This record gives sequence, structure tokens and C-alpha cells, in this order.
Amino acid sequence: MDDIGKRLAIYTQNIENGIDLSKNYFQRGNVFYAIKQYNLALKDFDKVISLDKNNLWAYNNRALAYLFLGEFDLSLRDFNHIIALNKKSKGFYANRALLYNYMEQSKLCILDYNKAESLGYKNIDMYYNRGLSYHNLKLYKSALKEYNQCLNINRNYFNAYLERGKTYIRMGSYRLALKDIDYFIENQPNNSDAYNTRGLTYYYLKKYEIALIDLDKAIKLNKEGRHAYMNIAAVYYDLDKIINVKFNCELYLYYSFKEKRIKFNPILIEIWEYDIYNFIFLLENFTVDFDSFLFVNNKNKIQLIQPIENYNSFLSVSNSDKRIQESQRAILNYYLGSPVAAYILYDEVLDVKYYPLTAQELYYYGLTADILKLDQEDILEDAIEKLLFREDKSVKDWYYLGQLHLLNNDEQTAITCFQNSHDFVPSFIMLMSFEENTAIQEQHSEKLQKLDQDVLIKYFTGYPKTAIKTEYSFETQFEHYFYATELFTAVSKIKEKYQLPEYLLGYTHLKMWEAFYLSDVEEAIIDKALRNHKIQQLINTITQDLDVKLVSIDGHDKTNYLEKIKHSLREDQDLDIREAFDSLLETLRNNGNVENHLGQMIEAFRLEKAQLYLYFISYFYLQGNLNSYQTFVLFSYLIDIVSTKRSKAIKESIQLLIPEKIREQFLTTLGLSKHFYDLIHVYKAYNIFFEDYNEYQLQKESKYITFKNNFNAYISMNKETLSEEMFTKKFQCFPAILDHNLERI
Repeated sequence: MDDIGKRLAIYTQNIENGIDLSKNYFQRGNVFYAIKQYNLALKDFDKVISLDKNNLWAYNNRALAYLFLGEFDLSLRDFNHIIALNKKSKGFYANRALLYNYMEQSKLCILDYNKAESLGYKNIDMYYNRGLSYHNLKLYKSALKEYNQCLNINRNYFNAYLERGKTYIRMGSYRLALKDIDYFIENQPNNSDAYNTRGLTYYYLKKYEIALIDLDKAIKLNKEGRHAYMNIAAVYYDLDKIINVKFNCELYLYYSFKEKRIKFNPILIEIWEYDIYNFIFLLENFTVDFDSFLFVNNKNKIQLIQPIENYNSFLSVSNSDKRIQESQRAILNYYLGSPVAAYILYDEVLDVKYYPLTAQELYYYGLTADILKLDQEDILEDAIEKLLFREDKSVKDWYYLGQLHLLNNDEQTAITCFQNSHDFVPSFIMLMSFEENTAIQEQHSEKLQKLDQDVLIKYFTGYPKTAIKTEYSFETQFEHYFYATELFTAVSKIKEKYQLPEYLLGYTHLKMWEAFYLSDVEEAIIDKALRNHKIQQLINTITQDLDVKLVSIDGHDKTNYLEKIKHSLREDQDLDIREAFDSLLETLRNNGNVENHLGQMIEAFRLEKAQLYLYFISYFYLQGNLNSYQTFVLFSYLIDIVSTKRSKAIKESIQLLIPEKIREQFLTTLGLSKHFYDLIHVYKAYNIFFEDYNEYQLQKESKYITFKNNFNAYISMNKETLSEEMFTKKFQCFPAILDHNLERI
């Protein structure tokens, strides 16, 4: 057993024997920390703190463990705690400075290191990390001083040479930068970052050939090093090799996604002129300032693909099959201009969750892998094998198997696959493109003449511009366009070899967003469906909130609560109330609509019994006879009826039903009638959320169901017009109201 193992065994034995627990947990935690078993270290430091809350070094070491686990907020909490208790510990300040360095909080990092230094802290890492922070703040001369101080202490502190080289680059001192980076590489020859940095230096010196050698070396050492791809793109951009620029920008985006960090470059934005979905991908996956100058000329591009995006959203709402949704999303990502977004879905979702993949899915998985050169050989080989051994292959399977063989540079096997499905028009077109025999070409031409003209136009051109119809399926809408794009190279060859009918010669292949559009009628249908979906999402949210608040109540407490309500209602001296409760129970026994019955009762409301109506609602909710959303609307209706029928006494009723801390918020939430609007105005709370309330005012209707429909519209309107934060504030008050009234029972 090695020394570490022996120490762990001793500390563990002492703990098991109950010997000096705080000390032994602390020492064992330090060993786990030293061998980078940070989760185990955390458990031991937690134990120490539970035994001795005054052990500040346990907090310190736990903070360091949190730091290296990436739990920066928890680490900062511990450091702040111990520094508040001991402002004289240089070590605590230095360690918090290290955390700030990891958090890229450069100013705070420098302040803490300065404080530690004023208390007598001297450490080579302090100078190095402070140099990094000065560099991040673009205080390059100060950064140089720190790196020089490192090297004065230790000439073999090699990282200081590399970082000093980066600082020289920012200062435009490329020769000095090369000297430092060359020295670093002599001593650390397998460091990817060093080759990337030197490649960047040669790029600035316009020595493009040497720059590419270093940048390629950086990628060989670390294929996930995203910065090297962006630097290669910059080199090719200067050389006007746009295909190479685009390829490396895509890889930069992919590895930025994997790392969850991205730095924008004007080249990146410019090169995505037709890769429009990349902009949406950025918005969905990164913190993007879309108002920055980088995007100023690209905002309108997203609008170009919006009709297709809206239609796909409509299909997603209409279809609960997640597999179909993910598959449609993946292929659209590709055709709307983001092979990266498509590949991620195929690689991390479809190929992981769903089996077997369809022939089309396997092809586009292989295609995007081939475009990005990401494990393409393995992915293509696997896709071909899966299709090859699939029993009862359809003509579509044979066609896509042929396309996969083409991606794999196996033309002869691809032709065999197309021959096995020659009656399938796309396969026939592929065979035409490969044929060199004149006699067979004539036979192909004769067959072509017999095919349906409209079908050929679709396959050869990808449609003339076409309206999207909500009544049609995804495949009906877009499949021929996908085939036309897949066949584009083949069609180009055919036009050179064959004399085609004139109707096939007048078209150029369109981008997907150029080929499809939505009419006003279809837009209205989609908009209505999406609005209804948002309403349902809100209903689900309210339901979940209330379930957490009420359904999770301890079974015994819930039973007691129901019995108290029932007792209150049974013992009430008001005969009308007792009869009302009995009639609701009778409705329930007869499978009637309790919600509607209760709504009608509330309409005949008596102010002095407002609390009992709330009991009615709560009782039938907890019994499971009303769902959370029905409960929410009924309560809203009760408040609205109060305001309509007894406006002079409204304050009393509101104070009775709603806890003070959320009273004003609730009043701004439920402005459902003219009377309630007046009430809001009296409380001077309406302008907290909207000053133009009259635009959205809903007229009060006497019937509960009409009220409920209006309420749905009101919720939908707020979902559209309010920020997410404000919307959440407005519609989270009801669980608190029920809590308030539960306490009163």
C-alpha cells in the first residue's frame, strides 16, 4: 500500500473508532483533495463543518474543492464567509483571488491578490495569475511586469513565457512574441495552445503558409481546440479561399457549442450569409448580444426562414411524437443553413435515443459528419452496415444506401444500389447521371419522356416557389425538395449529357426559404394553434405549481384540512350554504360538471360568505374533483364577482382572501372586468405591469364558461406582451393565496 493509501486507511480507521472525528475527517478530506477526488473531499469537509463551525480552514478547503468542480457560486459563498470572519488571513484572500481568476472576474482577482500581498503573501502563482488578469483587462504593460516577476523568481516557469508571448502579440511586438513562444515550444513541444498562438503570430505577420503549419499542428494535438479553427478560417479568409473559411467556421461553432463558450469574429458572421439557422443556433445556445454591431446586417435574415420555422413549430405542437419532431428539426437545421446544429441532433439525440434510424436519417447523419469531418469514416461505415443488413429494404432504403456509398467514395457499389431501386425516380436520375453508354442514354431519355412532368419538375428543380399548407404533412411539403437538393450534382451532369425537355431547363435550384412561403390564411391558422399551445403550457405550469403546493401536503394534514372544511360547511347556520354544499356533492355523485355548478353558485355570491366559497373551491380541488387550472379560474371568478357585485366593500373581501404581501401583485394580475379595472385604479397598482391597460381590457360576462374563455385569452395576451420575468411574477401568486387560506383553517 502506498503512502496515500496508508494515510487514508489510518484516518478512516480513526473515524470508524470515533477518535477525534473533526481532525480525522479534515485530514482525510485533505488527502482526497490532494488526489483530486473532490467530491469525496467535499463530503469530509462538510462533516468537519457540521462538527465544528469555527473551523475556517475546512470552509477554505471546501471552497477550493467547489472551485475545481466548477461550482463557483458555492466556492465564493464559503470564501466570503471566512473572509468576513477573518480579514487578516492572506491565504484566504489569495485563494479567493484564484477563484476570481477562474471566474474571469479580473478586477476582483487583482484586488484580492493585492490585499493578500499587503498582508505578506508572496507566491509565484500570484504574479502569474495577476498577469493573466491584467492581460484580460488589456493592461498589457502591467501584465508584462507580472510575467517578468515570475521569471525573475524561476526562469523555468514556462507558462509565463507563453502568456508573455500572448501579451506581446496584443501589443504588436510580434518578434518578441515569437522569441518567447519558440522558447516555450522547445521545452513543451506537445502544447496545442502554443502552436495555435505561434500560428496566430505568423498570421499577423502575413506568413500564411507557416501559420497554417502551426495551426494544423495545434489541431493534431487537440482537435477540440476551437480557437485554432477560427484562426485557420482567418488565414483562408485573407487568401480568399471561402470554402475553407466556411468549413473551419463550422468547426469553430461546433467545438464552441461543446465548450459552451464562444467569441464572435466579423469573419464568422460574414461567412454565414446563407447559413441562416446558425444565427438561431447562436441565440439558443449562447449569451448573444444580438444588438451588437456584429449582427446589425443579419437580423433580417432570420425573418427569411421564419415561415418554415413557424410551420415546423405548428407541426411540433400538433404531433406529440418526440422522435418525429427531433427528426424533422434535424433535417430542417441542415437545409436552413446549419450542418452543425443538424449534426448535434443526429449525433447526440437521434442516434442515442432512437433505434433504428430511418434510411434518410442515416444519410443525413453521415452527410453532416462528412461535411464537418467529425468521425465521418466510422459514422458512414456504421450507417452503410445498418442499411445493408436491413431486411425487406424499400426502394428508398436502396436509394439512400447508394448515396451513403457515394459519400464513402464507392461509386460502383452506389450504382448497384440505384439499380436495385431503378423504378424510384431519384434512383433513376442518379443512374442517368452515371451512364456513359450512348445507347443506354437513349433508353433513359425515352423513359424520362414518359414520366409525369410535374414530378420531374419537382425532382429536377426542388419546386417552383410553393405555398406551405397546414393540412399537408411534413413529408408531403418538403420531401421532393430534399430529393432535388440531393440530386443537384446528378442533374447538373444530366444537363451536360442529355437533351432534356424545355420545361426542365428554365429553373434554378432555390434555397429552402426561397422555395416556400406562407399565405396570410395559413399564417393565421398557425398563429392560432401556437397561441392555444401557449395557453395550454401556462395551464400546465399553474397545475405543476399547485401540485407542489397542495398535492404534496402530508396525507394526515390533508385529511384534517378536508374534515375542517367539511365541518365548517356542515355546521354553518346559514341554510343556503349547507344546501349549496350538498347540491355540489349531489352534482358530483351524478357525474355532473362541478366546475360549472360552482361557477354558477359564485355568481349568486354573498359577500359575508366569501371565505366559504374559497373553502368550496379548495375542498373540491383537494378531493381531486377540480384540477389546478379549474381551481385557479374559479378563484379568479370569485374575486371578479366580488368586485362586480359589492364594489363598496371590496377592500374587506380582498383583505379577507389575499395575504398582504402579494395583495397588490394579485390585483394587477386579474383585471378581468371594468369594475375590477376601477379597483386596480383605486389601488394605484395597475401601472406596475401595464399602463395601456384599456387596450387589453376584457368585458365581464355573466356566465362562468364565457368568463373562462375570456380568461384564456387574457393569459395568452399576457404571455405575448410581457417579459418572461414579469409574466412569472404575475401568475405565481395563486399558490401563495391558497397557502394563506390553508393557515386560516
